[in-house]
Amino acid sequence: MSSEIKVLQAGTNKENGNLLAIQPKLSGPDYRGQIELSSRLTELMTFAGEAGLITPKTVVVFPENIGLFTYLSDEWPWVHYASTLEQAQIKALIDEKIWLFAYGLQYPDGERMQGILAEMMKRKAARAAAIHNEVFSSISKQYGVTVVAGSIPLPGPQIIDGHLTVDKRAHPFRDMRSVCPVYLPGGILHRQLIVKRHPTGLDMRNQWLRPEPTAPTPVIRTRAGSLAVMIGSDAWHPDSYEGLDNPDMIAVPACIMRGQAWQSRWHGYDSGVEIKPEILAEDAGSISVGQAWKKYALLARGPETGAKAGIATFLRGPLWDQPTSGMPHGFIQEGSFAGNPQHTGSQVISAWL
Repeated sequence: MSSEIKVLQAGTNKENGNLLAIQPKLSGPDYRGQIELSSRLTELMTFAGEAGLITPKTVVVFPENIGLFTYLSDEWPWVHYASTLEQAQIKALIDEKIWLFAYGLQYPDGERMQGILAEMMKRKAARAAAIHNEVFSSISKQYGVTVVAGSIPLPGPQIIDGHLTVDKRAHPFRDMRSVCPVYLPGGILHRQLIVKRHPTGLDMRNQWLRPEPTAPTPVIRTRAGSLAVMIGSDAWHPDSYEGLDNPDMIAVPACIMRGQAWQSRWHGYDSGVEIKPEILAEDAGSISVGQAWKKYALLARGPETGAKAGIATFLRGPLWDQPTSGMPHGFIQEGSFAGNPQHTGSQVISAWL
């Protein structure tokens, strides 16, 4: 497996800690269950440890939507080995009780399939949250590090008795939020869940996410200093950086799925709502997706906060037939850095403070 992993170090170890981006290459079978996902991610953590990238002050950052496909965990094998994500969803629906289809009749014809999927997600949300909680809490405890646990969409996400769970009364459309739990060394779930404030139009159409534009960007105290966390497209919005007063670190779990490839032509920002980041109209159609990320997100806005380091990491597949894209990148006080754009496997990147 080590030959499939690329490692990059930005800066040198001054014993002040580091941001460690884990960009895993995952596939459907990795989501068969908690054990399989945990095993895959633990392999990458062990590799990083053997490379000298893990210290007691390390903050590990996993990508956005890494918890999304835990909704398909604990299903029959044909779900995880299906050719397409649509086939996987249909096979998972067939495995569910027939009442799901009856329940879907309450939705209009054009929304019926999405309605059925939403009801299935609601039914399986508590289990998905439990898998996400156990996988990343265990990594934090095993390696003694702070873990920014990517993100997972949940209806009515909440913390009860130190565990990530959901409000069983939550509506699968109105109450769906994408959240990022943060685990402190020892596997302790921080009391503050990071909520995605500015979902894109794609997020709103496919995951039924709702915007939370008034929520401030949380800052969490870690062994390496203060940490601000922004989920994906939040890093594009100037208001995400407002109120951040010299944070030591900024972490951006990100994901590009069903969208534009990193090196393809960028067609503009798909907000789905009126709130949009400040973008030059002439850039749409004239620069690449990767160039747009660099111009308008973390690399452009992060250093202005006074942060010492920032890092973004992306979910990579293939996840059934869904194309994924994105190159890990970030900055330290000496300048910016980026992963290997040609590498299609897993990448591990350390930004030393």
